[in-house]
Amino acid sequence: MASYELLVQRIHEHGLPEEAFKWYLDLRKYGSVPHGGFGMGIERAVAWICDLSMCGDDSVSAHAASALSVNIW
Repeated sequence: MASYELLVQRIHEHGLPEEAFKWYLDLRKYGSVPHGGFGMGIERAVAWICDLSMCGDDSVSAHAASALSVNIW
């Protein structure tokens, strides 16, 4: 429940409308169904965008994947 309260606090700190986040706050308050997450990954996203053929989990070679690394900081 602490994460719910923290989210509400931060929403108010930033002057955001709580109603716009009601659906997300409800997920934190009441929980969600268990899931494994989305987990698409950069390699699969690039393969999908570039329309590359998918060969199992090795859709993009390790060399190509390292060339595609993105620094988000």
